[in-house]
Amino acid sequence: MARDIPCGPVNTLEDLLADPHLRAVGFFQQVDHPSEGKLLATRHPLRFINAPTQPDRPAPRLGNDSRAVLREAGFTDSAIDALRAQGVVSMSAANDPG
Repeated sequence: MARDIPCGPVNTLEDLLADPHLRAVGFFQQVDHPSEGKLLATRHPLRFINAPTQPDRPAPRLGNDSRAVLREAGFTDSAIDALRAQGVVSMSAANDPG
């Protein structure tokens, strides 16, 4: 019996990777990451004529931008260092002086 309730399937990641529409529109693309190798990524949602469609830099590694993101959120360096010491946040050693 119809109840006029909006609903639909809940897809798994495997369902999305095999979805015929997403495949047809090239939603996923393989990219070469300098440290992680070949990765499957989502294509940029906007495309313009005669404009590059590839990202201008690879996705950051885990913790690579933690300090910058926390600074932008208003945290001081000492507060960020305390969070790092407590294991609350992760920092990439190559990009973090602390």
